[in-house]
Amino acid sequence: MSRCLSRKPFIVLLESRIRQFIYTLIVASCSLTIGMCLEWTWCTTSIEMYQTLRLKDLLFLGAITSAGPAAIVASLVGLKAVLVIGMLFTLCGSVIIVYSMGILMVLYIGRILQGFGAGIVCVIVPNYAAEIADPKIRSLLIGFHYIHMLIGMIFSHVINEFYNYSNVNMGIVAMVVVNLLALLAVDDPPYYRMKFYEKWTSVYNLDYNLQIQDNYNSKLLNNNYYKIFENDDNQYLFLFFTKKRFRRPLLINVCLISIQQFSGQFFLTYKLQCFHGIFTMSETIPFVIEILLLQLITSIICLLIVGVSEKKNLLIISGFGMAITLLLMNAAYHIETIDKDELWLPSLILIYIIFYSIGYGPVPWILMPEICPRSSRLWTSGVTVSLYAFLSLVNNQSFYEIIRLIYEMDIFTFISAIGAYFVYLYVPKIKDCILT
Repeated sequence: MSRCLSRKPFIVLLESRIRQFIYTLIVASCSLTIGMCLEWTWCTTSIEMYQTLRLKDLLFLGAITSAGPAAIVASLVGLKAVLVIGMLFTLCGSVIIVYSMGILMVLYIGRILQGFGAGIVCVIVPNYAAEIADPKIRSLLIGFHYIHMLIGMIFSHVINEFYNYSNVNMGIVAMVVVNLLALLAVDDPPYYRMKFYEKWTSVYNLDYNLQIQDNYNSKLLNNNYYKIFENDDNQYLFLFFTKKRFRRPLLINVCLISIQQFSGQFFLTYKLQCFHGIFTMSETIPFVIEILLLQLITSIICLLIVGVSEKKNLLIISGFGMAITLLLMNAAYHIETIDKDELWLPSLILIYIIFYSIGYGPVPWILMPEICPRSSRLWTSGVTVSLYAFLSLVNNQSFYEIIRLIYEMDIFTFISAIGAYFVYLYVPKIKDCILT
């Protein structure tokens, strides 16, 4: 009898962990769809030759617009409902693109709708995992968002390589339908509905009943109503930007995303693709897919390391590793006796991508909800995702490409080194944070 009693808590814990993994995988599959949307613009050269606005820019603009409202609405009605809305935006955008018949204005509309879905998904998925996960596996489950985005990018390139770029959007439509059906089996975390939606409706009903009884009592109630809200951290959006315990995590997330976007990963990945003729890992797999597979494998290793190592240490190692690699590139690049077409430069870029993928690739997404108090996670994620989309938009512009060509890798070296030092000074250890 005693053995049965001792084994029961373990079985309950195991069942709970399995349920968390399944729910998180279902929700994170929405990120896979967003990854396919993101990489689709790399496969549309024949269309982009004739357009005045780049399709990738429109996706980022849509994400900038939708991230903030997604956080507000999710705080009122729950995470699952908003995630379904994001999938519906993606579905509508993809269907419009499939039947656009090459009309640019229709393509623009579909792309913006896909951007709306991308912003919503990037806000909701990490917060859903943070809400349902046990502390011991929270980092792993949140990291599924970044892993699934990489898998979606790989799927997009595989479909484009062996079929046609238009089939990518057909694949997105199929994935969205599967996601919507799978979300029927997912339970919505009750915290946001209980903490926000039910509290607002109960106060409104109480206020309405007292107004019928007496106008004077109603006036007193309204005064007390606003006093209560002034002292409640959960009610006013602007409190999250003025109180230190809300403002500090927001600033940390903003700085980490900025360092991630301007550390040179996109530029160096593109430069590595230019060495495709002299640096080929496989003759059957396209080189872009090889790079994404390397990032995927390294990021999975990062998630496994996160379980035994502090995320702050991973970011420091990642930042200094990128900075040292970039210093070696700069030093060797200015030595005239070295042949610029030899294997050393692509090898160093590969090492740089590995350092990026064990730290600044997945870890900022993991820290985004983890370092925030529970009541401000959504608001912080909304601001951070909007910033992420905006900086990605800047990275995609031609004027920024000119700046990168002028300064070569010097600016990336500086940002990577500053990033590691910033993490050492300001990023807290999760065990020391107050997450309630």
